[in-house]
Amino acid sequence: MRVLVLGSNGSLGKRLCNELSKNSIKFFPQTRSISNKYYCTFENYDKFIKLINKTKPNIVINTISNIDLLECEKNYFKCFEDNILTSQIISKILKKKKIKKI
Repeated sequence: MRVLVLGSNGSLGKRLCNELSKNSIKFFPQTRSISNKYYCTFENYDKFIKLINKTKPNIVINTISNIDLLECEKNYFKCFEDNILTSQIISKILKKKKIKKI
């Protein structure tokens, strides 16, 4: 099994990666940090498609979210982009590629 974990720097993503590692499950920890081997942002479909093609996951687990209440109140569009638009991009691509998502 190959699992792509989106948002692996967040609190949920970190815990999930830790559990996958303990259970010897092959996983790919995506972050928005350019130094990460599985770096990806979601401004357009192409970057995510490249990541999917690189990792070839059976399952994608999306833990991406912006939960900083003060930041969300100050920058509504960024919060909407992080929490809604990113999920739409992910869902559309995974549906086309017939990859399971959580």
